[in-house]
Amino acid sequence: MVAMLLYALYAMLSALYSTHPSLTAWKGFEVLVDVMVFIYLASYLKDYASIRDLLNIVYIIVLYLVVSALVGGIFAPGLAYVRQTGGSGSMAWEYWGIFPSIHPNSLAQFGAIIGVIAMIHLLYAKDAVERNMSFLILAIGLAGMLLSHSRTSLIGFVLASAVIFMFGKRKGIGLAILFVGAIAVVISDFDTLVKMYVMRGQSEEVFTRMSGRTEYWPIVIEVFLMSPFIGHGYYSGHRFGVFEGKLMLNTSSVDNTYLEVLVDLGVLGMFFIALMLVLTAKNFFQIRLAIHSYDKMKEWFVLWLELFGLIVIILVRSLTGPTFQRHHPSLVIALAVIVVAAAAVKIVRSREGSLDIVKDEKTINDKTLINKKPQRVIYKKQ
Repeated sequence: MVAMLLYALYAMLSALYSTHPSLTAWKGFEVLVDVMVFIYLASYLKDYASIRDLLNIVYIIVLYLVVSALVGGIFAPGLAYVRQTGGSGSMAWEYWGIFPSIHPNSLAQFGAIIGVIAMIHLLYAKDAVERNMSFLILAIGLAGMLLSHSRTSLIGFVLASAVIFMFGKRKGIGLAILFVGAIAVVISDFDTLVKMYVMRGQSEEVFTRMSGRTEYWPIVIEVFLMSPFIGHGYYSGHRFGVFEGKLMLNTSSVDNTYLEVLVDLGVLGMFFIALMLVLTAKNFFQIRLAIHSYDKMKEWFVLWLELFGLIVIILVRSLTGPTFQRHHPSLVIALAVIVVAAAAVKIVRSREGSLDIVKDEKTINDKTLINKKPQRVIYKKQ
């Protein structure tokens, strides 16, 4: 969080050399507010229950957005479904919803997030009620993700699912799903349907250029090299990129988190982002080391899988779109992951490298009895 705080402050400071100082200062202030809110929330994360409360609030918000968008498609499908530009055929469409109207890439990411979380709780459900509710939420997440017709978040969901089955106890289920999927592709035209869905009515040339991204990114790199160390001003460098009297960049996003940071804030801004990612990865590793037994540490292990799944989806999405570098839903989710991972590490250190709740409660009770001042009635009885 310190790295993100420095990033936000530097983003505001870049207004000193930005082409649009007021826009830069305001957008940097938005990120600063997000970071400060989660620094405040981090002070309340003292145990597993408080961590779970924070994550559940985030999940409920994301779930509400997906459900609300899907409801719009039921009552007014003509408004919710939009014909995609640059495509042709029956698959050239994308889903925006109505209230709220959400960009398909964001809606697919939201669907992937709640889908991954629901899948984890479905695999580790304690009773039938939790299992049924997890299955329902998983279906909602898959519907939002598939209807959005966004390829990046679909890849993120697949990779996050692979992580779940790789590190979890349900490797057999993962292999069974892979086996059934392979058979379906071999004995049917399923592979053709998948190809049609992924292509979205685009030509192979447009698909291989990642919908024009590979043509646009070289220009972004060229602008970055004009000021590689400090960039051209947070949020204004890529949005109003007038250089040497020529408008080279004029877009709301360059469709890559890291290129956008480099253009706007240069290598210095990228340093803070990289520092945040490295320290968060370190916290993930420390939490994993503290989880020794799946039986005793089941709740913490499920939490670790959730955090890992979330960060995988966000990182995959960051390759083709804006995420945690600006005031964006992905930033809120990323900040939640950061503070939860840091809080878990603090709990590990306070318990001398263990997350065993039963053991720690016993130790705490023993220390309380030792340090407690004896009452006179006890001495009289003795």
